[in-house]
Amino acid sequence: MGHRQAVEELTSEIALRIADAEVTIDEPDTDSGSWWIDIRHGGYQSAVEYRPGTGFGVAAPNGGYGEGPDVILPNASRAADQVVAFLVTARLKNRNPEGDIAAAVTHSIQRTLDERFEALRTELTSSIAEVSEDVRHLESELHQLVGVAGEKSTPT
Repeated sequence: MGHRQAVEELTSEIALRIADAEVTIDEPDTDSGSWWIDIRHGGYQSAVEYRPGTGFGVAAPNGGYGEGPDVILPNASRAADQVVAFLVTARLKNRNPEGDIAAAVTHSIQRTLDERFEALRTELTSSIAEVSEDVRHLESELHQLVGVAGEKSTPT
């Protein structure tokens, strides 16, 4: 895989996970140089260094200049996952300065589950209403058929 292709794969993987992320790419001056990819989302930034032959070095938000990556990953998909994890963690920490990330995650999951439950309940209610209407039509047709069959079997 070419160097540009590896970086484009990373940006595509990030776009799949965070559609509205702002991504900037700094190309190296030489073929063997490092590519720098900055990802901004929700007021936070993560940086990725793609070094040919080494992989993707991902730095967490609020890292200092020259500190190097927090983790080095072998492929674009795993690097994109790590970028998302770093950005989400930074956002959760900021929302909960006390550092109770577990409570924030639990609250976020509960809110998502509540929204999904409500959507499913609405969908189920609609489906039940449609089935009920179909059953009423079938009952009506059955009564008509029974009535017609009863009239034919009654001796005249």
